[in-house]
Amino acid sequence: MEEKQILFNDVAGRAVAEYGIKGYRLKFIRHSDNVTFKVTHPGLGAYLLRIHVVRGQIV
Repeated sequence: MEEKQILFNDVAGRAVAEYGIKGYRLKFIRHSDNVTFKVTHPGLGAYLLRIHVVRGQIV
């Protein structure tokens, strides 16, 4: 896995954890101006997580 992808996965996991959600699954969708993930949880359903990345900067 690419280093940026590992970083994005970590940031996405921390973002979801801020909502107190556990037992979720992340699926990377796309990286452009934003990084998008599908977040799936058995009791809460599925939703989109979008993380804005400033061009030229890594979190």
